Amino acid sequence: MSVNEVWTEPSVVTMVEGEVIPWAVQFYGADSLASPVSTVWKDGQDYSADVQLSGDSDSVVGDIMTLKKITAKEGDAGSAYIVRAEVEVDGASTERRKFKINVVSASNDD
Repeated sequence: MSVNEVWTEPSVVTMVEGEVIPWAVQFYGADSLASPVSTVWKDGQDYSADVQLSGDSDSVVGDIMTLKKITAKEGDAGSAYIVRAEVEVDGASTERRKFKINVVSASNDD
């Protein structure tokens, strides 16, 4: 089984500290998706347990993967998260999509 990895469009998004968003990624041309897994990285370390809601799960419908909700953690302003969405596509390959989240302060100062 092959693995394809590409950046999403847009590849960079912004979240405000404290915001919680269930991001979705489309796998264009796919007939079916299975075994969704998302991972959030910060500074090269797996940060998923810190920013993804426990008890939540990745899901798929058609060619859309909805990721576990991601929280822009308080104190992370100025940081970047790299998010990877991985699924099995049409039972033939594993595909990955990546995007970057820039975290900004919730204050009016920035």
